[in-house]
Amino acid sequence: MPELERVTVTVEQKLLSSIDLLVEQRKAKSRSHAFDILLRKALAGNELRKAVLLAGGPPEVILEPRSKQPKPLVDISGITVVERTITHLKRHGVEEIVVVLGYQGEKIVSRLQDGTQFGVKISYIWENTSSLGSAGALKLAQSQMDEPFLLSYSDVLYDSLDLGDLYRFHKSAGGACTLALADAGETASFGVAVLSGSKVIDFTEKPTGASRAQSHLVNAGVAICEPEVFSFIPKNSKMSFEKELL
Repeated sequence: MPELERVTVTVEQKLLSSIDLLVEQRKAKSRSHAFDILLRKALAGNELRKAVLLAGGPPEVILEPRSKQPKPLVDISGITVVERTITHLKRHGVEEIVVVLGYQGEKIVSRLQDGTQFGVKISYIWENTSSLGSAGALKLAQSQMDEPFLLSYSDVLYDSLDLGDLYRFHKSAGGACTLALADAGETASFGVAVLSGSKVIDFTEKPTGASRAQSHLVNAGVAICEPEVFSFIPKNSKMSFEKELL
């Protein structure tokens, strides 16, 4: 247990009401805990500046079955999935985004261009004629990721995920990679994680039959990685981030 010291602070009633709301919403155990959470956030800051979005793969992976459009370009209320993601990244301080492209990637380039419209810098890397898998595709971005970075698929939504909180947790945990997990009733279409505390001790990609899911916590398709993850991916290899790297 860390050493604690009692202090007395004076705050405005309006601020105290906000503190009490955190307790009521069960985001904090007590007023003291709420103050601790907010102070840690204020002091830690959010230094996440770079992201890699994976938008490659063969047609059966990248295309939405009904529209035949690349999944990142599926329209939701007038805004595509990938545009929503980029806007969310910008909101949390991300400045540079590398998009790894494959089949019909030119449509994504045409839509996003250099990122000026979103207030970020977007660059592109193309897979070769055959898919490298998610880890192999990530390896292509190694030279541009020399600091902690966000990794996600470009066809998933995580608008409600506080990336600042995720980053701070990642740094405090000290791991090479921090996965965002979601609670799912049906797990056959996802990678399933088993935890010991906050540490992933087992990971099964799309469990079926004999490999029945051991939990309902599934890979949400977004992670924060340290550059050291690249050391686990052989160059020019076809490798899955979920099935082999994790």
